[in-house]
Parts: sequence; structure tokens; C-alpha cells
Amino acid sequence: MTNLPAPAQLSTLKREITTLTERLAPVRADAIVRSLGVMQSAGMSLPQGIDAQKFDVIYSYALDGVPTCGLNIATQKLIKGDYAGKRKSAKTIITTRKESAR
Repeated sequence: MTNLPAPAQLSTLKREITTLTERLAPVRADAIVRSLGVMQSAGMSLPQGIDAQKFDVIYSYALDGVPTCGLNIATQKLIKGDYAGKRKSAKTIITTRKESAR
């Protein structure tokens, strides 16, 4: 329990709820464009089948309902090469390739 008076506790709780609500809100088109721009700056390119003039519409449709924080985390992981939540070492990749070649 905190030693804060009840009004201060309520104010803190309201701020935390507001912050969480913003993070979990569906991603907006401008955030999608910003995310794709960051990924392109990092050297990634759009798939060949996607029209560069319509990528914002296509990705907005694909990411409909995704929370803002989810897009931010996914963008960071894609840039870092951390697709599955954990990075694979070179040894793991080589072992996996040897096993699949059998």
C-alpha cells in the first residue's frame, strides 16, 4: 500500500490508465507510415508485389486492430533481427541446417 492520500492515488491511477489506453489503442495510419519509413531507413524494402504508392493503404488494412505498442515492438524486433522473440546464434542456425539436410 502507498502512503499517498486517496486523491493522489486516484490521480496516479488515472494517469496509468490513460497511458495504457494510449498504448493499446489501434495503430493509426501515420504511425504505420512512420514505422515503414524507419524500416526502409534501416535498409529493408517493400515486397515486390506491393505498389509503393499504395503501401500505406495496404499496411493499414493488414494492421487493422493492432495496438500501437505492438507495432512499435514489432518494428524494433524486425530491425534488430529478433523475429521470434529470441535471437538465434550462428551455431543454432548451422546445426538446424545440418539437421534439415539429412
